[in-house]
Amino acid sequence: MSEIRVRNDTGHDLVDVRLTRAGGQGDPVPLGPLPPGSVSGWVPVETVHRYPAIEASGPGTDLVHLPYAGSDQPALPEGRWTYVLRLEGGRLVVDLEGGAG
Repeated sequence: MSEIRVRNDTGHDLVDVRLTRAGGQGDPVPLGPLPPGSVSGWVPVETVHRYPAIEASGPGTDLVHLPYAGSDQPALPEGRWTYVLRLEGGRLVVDLEGGAG
């Protein structure tokens, strides 16, 4: 079993942050509100993938990150992983920190 969390490095107040599990299975996992610079709590998950589907919204801000359709992603090793949300050219980019442990 692994754990994930999200850090808000967008510079925007995110009122609602949701992560959809691999393959779109189950309901989206709520991970916030997340003020700028804050980190959500750890959430246990069966598997972690490099490119998650994440939706985030805040005052005047709606951000979506979707993995490429049809891309099979291998599961990452078990561990604690942090998805780091940031903006690049106005687009949501998701970096990954952490690892096996």
